[in-house]
Formats: sequence, C-alpha cells, structure tokens
Amino acid sequence: MLIEGFVIMPEHIHMLLRGSGDAVRKFMQYSLAETSREISSYLRLRAKAGDVEAARWLETFSDRANGPAQFKVWKERFRCVALDQEGAVRTKLEYMHWNPVKRGLAASPEHWRWSSHAHYRGEQCALRIDSALSCGNS
Repeated sequence: MLIEGFVIMPEHIHMLLRGSGDAVRKFMQYSLAETSREISSYLRLRAKAGDVEAARWLETFSDRANGPAQFKVWKERFRCVALDQEGAVRTKLEYMHWNPVKRGLAASPEHWRWSSHAHYRGEQCALRIDSALSCGNS
C-alpha cells in the first residue's frame, strides 16, 4: 500500500492511499485504533495534571464510547472511495490540498503545513509520501 497524499484538518483527515481494498481497510482500522489509544492516553495524563480542556475532551470521548471501549476518539468510520483512473486520483488530491484554503485556514495550499502539497512541489513534507503519481504539481 502507498500513501500518496494527506491533509490534516482540525476535525478530520483526508488520506489518499493506493492499494487493495483489504489492505486499505486493515491500515485504517489499525491507524484509528492506535491513534485513539495514544490520544486517550495523552489526554488522561494531561487531565491528571489539571488540564481542564483535556478533561473535557476525555468526557466527550467517553460519552461517544460504546461496547467495551472506554473512549471513542473518532466520530465516524473512514470512507473508502475507489478511484479507477489517474485523472480521478489527481482531482481528489487537488481537492484535498485546496480544502484548508476553502475553509479559510490558509491563503493557498503551500501555506498549510499539514498537507502533502509540499511533497508535490519537491519540498520536505510533514509525513513520508510514497507517490506513484507522475505529476510534478497538484
């Protein structure tokens, strides 16, 4: 599986992954579980240290929990959309990179650090990208 793009927004994450549906599902299940554990653990430590905002987040995550889970960090499950043509992949990547601009969080895609846009400009990126795309820019 390849990570071809991402944009981390304040309340959601966009990821462009290339691989079989099964590999993508397994990756996302593992990633969501691991980040939930890490975020919950971090917030518990902060709340014990008196961080009121961390305690509020823990309460929110606790209210969302169901079944054996003590906390539920992620509000909904991931959505997987199959893109069968390179043009569709490029269009989705461009949409992702412009999302922070459309939301008023950045003046242009290159001003949003938490994005793979820098990778496609040949610059250092916050996360490693395994691009199979032949485009030089998005």
